[in-house]
Formats: sequence, structure tokens, C-alpha cells
Amino acid sequence: MRRVYQRGTLTESTAPEHWFTLFAEWFAAAAAELIAVEVNAMQVATVDAAGHPAVRTVLLKAFDERGIVFYMKECSAKGR
Repeated sequence: MRRVYQRGTLTESTAPEHWFTLFAEWFAAAAAELIAVEVNAMQVATVDAAGHPAVRTVLLKAFDERGIVFYMKECSAKGR
């Protein structure tokens, strides 16, 4: 039942200068090929002052050269 997601290789010497170029290419390919049900689902991980990690799933709403945009309720555990 496992899908194979591997696609070629990425090395520092072949990577584009800006992260956005590669991310846009990967995102477009995933959306076009319907690699995942929710192509825009992503994990956001943080750590608290004691170093304890917390991971949550959010939906990517937009991205450009300045960064990635996702939304969540401010009063939720994710928002805090």
C-alpha cells in the first residue's frame, strides 16, 4: 500500500539558488500528479522553552519568494 515518492536526487551543487524555485517546482508537480489527497497539507513543528516538540498539521494557503502562508485559529493550541 506504500507509494514510492522518490524522484531523482538533489545535491547542493544542483539546487537552485533560492528555495522558492525548488519548492514551486515540487508543489506544482505534486498538484499535477495528485501525489497526495491534500497536496497543501504540511506539518509545522515548534519546541517550547524546555525543548519539548509539538507538531501540528496545517494547510498551506499561499507561498512566494517571501515565505509560506498558512492559517489557523488564534485561540487554538496551534495558534498559541
